[in-house]
Amino acid sequence: MNRTEIIIEVCASSVEDVLVAGLCGAHRIELNSGLPLGGLTPSIGLVQVAKQMTKLPIIAMVRPRESGFLYSEHEFNVLRRDIDHVVGMGVVGIAVGLLDGERRIDQRRAELLRQQTPNIELVFHRAFDLTHDWRQALDDLVQLGFDRIMTSGRRSSALQGVELIAKMVELANNRIEILPAGGITAENAATILAVAGVSQLHGSFSTTSRDDTAASELSFTSMAADAAEFRRTSSESLKNLIKSLAASSSPEL
Repeated sequence: MNRTEIIIEVCASSVEDVLVAGLCGAHRIELNSGLPLGGLTPSIGLVQVAKQMTKLPIIAMVRPRESGFLYSEHEFNVLRRDIDHVVGMGVVGIAVGLLDGERRIDQRRAELLRQQTPNIELVFHRAFDLTHDWRQALDDLVQLGFDRIMTSGRRSSALQGVELIAKMVELANNRIEILPAGGITAENAATILAVAGVSQLHGSFSTTSRDDTAASELSFTSMAADAAEFRRTSSESLKNLIKSLAASSSPEL
């Protein structure tokens, strides 16, 4: 496996993250907001400025709210309008998750999105790991014309789910890309690549930062976490990951 065959995709939620990804040698950006909520649609301003600041291809998360992936008609209409905006700003793809009440792929809506976006990449994000039958879901996404599936192998981390990811790769049989995500680090990346048989990885590679203007008994969030903390892509973590892959004999970056 040569150097150009392994793609490192950075899950970014700020322009700072995007800049770190580019400086450290990442290959692709997935742009989000609200990462503690599992990722939400990035703002228009974030997409515009990120596009100005990097030449890396950007996949935009399009998700109208936190929690699950069973959307009302109003939420789906918002999702479609957001897609029009981010595609118009030049992203190369979108990442979405659409499930029905039985935790199957919402085929009607997914087909509408493929018709709406015939010339960009469609990525089904880790909502895939919630599907009732992953084999059927994978085949459905192939038939619907999706380009990539992001997965942690239905476990909390890609390392824990790596054997199932390998089975997904086998079933996909080059019909759709499989992108491991979840808890990927410099210490486990080479193992995940080798065992799963993939050539790309996704992660935020982040560390905790603080904004102590929020350090107060007055909270602006219902989340239990420290209100002053937020995540930023770590140049050290990302550099260590890329360095570890370059040093590993199988696969080699």
